[in-house]
This record gives sequence, structure tokens and C-alpha cells, in this order.
Amino acid sequence: MSSTREFETCPRRYRFGYVERRPKDRPVPPHWRFGTVVHAGLEAAWRGVREDPDAPLAAHLVAAVAAADAAVEAEGLGPDDRDRAERILTAALEADVVRDRDGADDGPLAAVPPRPIGVEEALRGWAGGDHDRVIGFADLILEHADGTVELVDHKVTSRRLAPEDLRDDFQLNLYGHLASKRWREAPRILATVHYPTGPDAVSVELGAEGMRAADRRVRAAARAIAAETEFPPVPSRACGDCPWQPSCPEGSARDADV
Repeated sequence: MSSTREFETCPRRYRFGYVERRPKDRPVPPHWRFGTVVHAGLEAAWRGVREDPDAPLAAHLVAAVAAADAAVEAEGLGPDDRDRAERILTAALEADVVRDRDGADDGPLAAVPPRPIGVEEALRGWAGGDHDRVIGFADLILEHADGTVELVDHKVTSRRLAPEDLRDDFQLNLYGHLASKRWREAPRILATVHYPTGPDAVSVELGAEGMRAADRRVRAAARAIAAETEFPPVPSRACGDCPWQPSCPEGSARDADV
């Protein structure tokens, strides 16, 4: 997923991150680190639901805030970030907009709430050869009463994706493809983007062709990576947020030109 995008964006960037595993030249932006904090809290809450499915999501607020506090310290953030994370988590857990849906955008409340079957769940597959392993981690996976599998992605951002964008999202379609191979009897694969800052969510049903297209895209990238030896840089707007831009002459030159 992310490795395919990195290679498509810039082969040199892929080399730095996935071949050489070079340390980043500059720190992760604060808003990305804050997203990690909220994710940690949501993960703790949903793990609690897996252990105690009859309790409401908000019953796990204490564990969620504790996990967020630990993440604030680990990410080097401050007390304001801690307070903001607690406010977001409190609202998100009390609303529980993820389960108060029937899997369709703006649909009625589900008669039987879906149950979590995966939290930070690894989805694995192969993109061709024996060493072309595909792996991604779904923030949350739910199973509905009819066997439908729903993939939930938490996004701590103000930008909202429209349903049509969600249907075409590469990552979610690839996750859907991997999920469809794992849960072969599932009648549908749903994708939901959960915005805890709302809190709100957008859900769509993933189509078979979109999921196959994502699989083909990964396979094509795997073939290109296997054939690559130089991993040349491809200067673009993406140089501006590349964590290795300071040590890449081409990226630094592109950034200076802009």
C-alpha cells in the first residue's frame, strides 16, 4: 500500500525508505504525530470492545485516554495536545458513529450492531513472486449480522472524502481485496472512513472491479520494483513533504525552484 505509493511517487524515495531503510532527515510533522495519538486511543477503546462486546464504546474511555497520554509522551507533544485528544476521544466514543450505521452512507441504525473482529489487523497477500508479500494494517474490522465485512479507517483530518472518492481509494480497495480472500463467504465488503474529529463517518460498498484494479496495481509495482536497479529520483510537488528531501540533491533543487 504505502510502499506502492512511494515507488509510484518517486523510486528514490522508495529506495531510501524500503531498501536502505534510511533514517528520516526531518521529523514527522506535528499534525501527523497528533493523529498517531488519537489512533492510539481509538485502538485501546476498540480492543476493549473485543474483550467486552456488550459494553458501550464509551465504557472504554479511561483506557483510551491512558493510551493517548502515553502516545503524547512518546511523540513529544504537549499538554494542549493531550487535552485536545481527550476531547476528541470523549466525543467519538460517546457518539460511536461507526456502529450506529447499517453500512450505507446516511442509512438507518443497524438493528444488530456489528462486532469487531480485528483491531490494527494485519491483512496479508502476495503480489506475484515468493518474496512479493503484501501487508497492510486495517485500523478496525467489523463483521455484520449477515456476514458483511466492514473495513474502518480512522482519519484525524478536517478534509472529508466524498463517497465517490472512497469507492476509488487505492488503499481501501486493496484492503478490500485482501479481506475478500480471507473472508470468502462475506456477501459484501464495506469501507468506512471514520472522522473522530466530527465525529462522523462515510461508508460505501467496495466493488469487485475496484478491488481487482488495486490488486493489479500492486502487482505491476512489484514487477517494476523487481526490475529496478537505480531507483532514480522523480522531482515533483511531493518533494516538499519527503522526509529525505534534505539529503536528495534533486529534491532540494526542485524545492528551491518552487
